[in-house]
Amino acid sequence: MSAGGGETPLSWRNQVVPVGSLPAVDAAPFERLEPRYLTQQRVIWAILIGLLLVGGIVAMVLTGPPIWVWAVAVAGALVLFGLAWMLEGLAYDYRGVQLREHDVSARRGLIGRSTISVPFTRVQHVTLERGAFDRLFGLAQVVIFTAGALAADARVKGLTPERAERLREGIINRSNLATTDDD
Repeated sequence: MSAGGGETPLSWRNQVVPVGSLPAVDAAPFERLEPRYLTQQRVIWAILIGLLLVGGIVAMVLTGPPIWVWAVAVAGALVLFGLAWMLEGLAYDYRGVQLREHDVSARRGLIGRSTISVPFTRVQHVTLERGAFDRLFGLAQVVIFTAGALAADARVKGLTPERAERLREGIINRSNLATTDDD
């Protein structure tokens, strides 16, 4: 790439997409996540609350409180579990993913809802991850990294490995990561 060698320097080009031509994110339907993801999240909550309850029981055995404290602790754990069960179900109903012509969008949250849209022109690489709980429940997640980001920009959790692979391939194909430009 010397200035006098006749070679032209590589140039980066992003396709210009007029914002007005993009459909509203909410206009396109979001694909729901796998029902096993809801089960996975509820099991994680049950484990966390169970550990909290066991720790509380150990503390109570060591301190010897009156019986009503035992009843309050168990009732509190049951209420907390019921609340987590219900809220996780409501959050699951909102979560989803959509693959559009120029971007991929992921929705999550219950109280603090968010929708993350990543334009394909910004995608640097896409990975498929399967943690221990993901493998246990037969799930996977797609992680999207963009230019200039130090961490993942979007995660789509709660997909079957096959569906996650199709989403990853769809993102790669639409973002031109699968091809090289020899212009």
